Amino acid sequence: MIADLVDGEAIAIDLNSGIYYSLTGATGAVWQSLLDGATPRSLLAEGSDPAALDRFVGALIEEGLLRTRSGPAEAEQVEAWDGTQLGFERFADMEDLLALDPIHDVDETFGWPKAPGS
Repeated sequence: MIADLVDGEAIAIDLNSGIYYSLTGATGAVWQSLLDGATPRSLLAEGSDPAALDRFVGALIEEGLLRTRSGPAEAEQVEAWDGTQLGFERFADMEDLLALDPIHDVDETFGWPKAPGS
């Protein structure tokens, strides 16, 4: 998995599957805080829904965008989640292209990014 923040949007790409993700607004900020070591509970602001945050974290783990930590870690600065809806977009329309190996998966006459035999 690789990821970068571009103009307020977190973009993550699973290099094994070729699936890419877009996390915008509060979603990108919460995800980045979790990556930086914040615990989900440390992100809760007054009135925000713990169950909604737990569902979001579960979805991130299921997609491979987060993994559980074995030891304690805490982010130095945490921006509280204000309770806005969290979610991300998942795109699989380029998975074949993103999963190509640019060294080995080439057509000798066409080149990359065309898979051999396609």
